[in-house]
Amino acid sequence: MTPHHFLLDAESMPLLDSTGAASLEEIIGELSGQGIGFAVARPNERFRLMFERTGLNEKIGAGNLFPTIETAVVALQNAER
Repeated sequence: MTPHHFLLDAESMPLLDSTGAASLEEIIGELSGQGIGFAVARPNERFRLMFERTGLNEKIGAGNLFPTIETAVVALQNAER
């Protein structure tokens, strides 16, 4: 069974630097090519700002950033229906 989404719990990531952003961009591209969406839960402000500056939020869709894991799981499950 192929997953529909990959959820990154970013709570323990204090920041996102350019190397990390490039790695995430590559991962997002690979997942997208397999039909798998990418979402982020619990990003802190610094992570979120860099995510936006690098355009990654546009690649995954601004609606795929979530304040909690619970809200992410519910939203992603509802998107599959």
